Amino acid sequence: MRISFPMVLKYLPSRLSPAYDMTFSFSKSSTWVNAHQMLITCRKANKTEVFTMEIKRLEYDFSVCKVADYSKVNLESVYCFIGKTDEEKSLVCLTEDIPDNVTECENGWKAFRIQGMLDFSLIGILSKISTLLAENNIGIFSVSTYNTDYILTKRESFEKAISVLKNAGYKIV
Repeated sequence: MRISFPMVLKYLPSRLSPAYDMTFSFSKSSTWVNAHQMLITCRKANKTEVFTMEIKRLEYDFSVCKVADYSKVNLESVYCFIGKTDEEKSLVCLTEDIPDNVTECENGWKAFRIQGMLDFSLIGILSKISTLLAENNIGIFSVSTYNTDYILTKRESFEKAISVLKNAGYKIV
């Protein structure tokens, strides 16, 4: 499988130089469905380093809300996700930033994100994570941004979710 050099760089820690020769290998099969097990091998001067996909814990409490409108939403907050359809106006925000015009709200969410920028051509990244968590009876709420995906679980399931992902080969940071 050929992968473009710019796409490879999105997954590498910033300490690596572009002078590395880079190859991908997969621990199960060469499909993006198993991308969580993707290893990036970097070689330079006979030194080999292997990297796995990273998950970053976000140390905040989140709430999932419906709002009457977005006029009171703190768009300057470090995390604020809004979604609008013909049926509702939704908001995922830090619990401390819940606006006073919510019509419904569910508190008690914790979150993590997939580190790095995910290329739009990648297939199965979120699917594999959600499958692993579902197999362990952990419900999720996901939010995708231009760069990456955020996964929220209820507070009481968060540590179990992190453990499941770590045991599946993800690097937790």
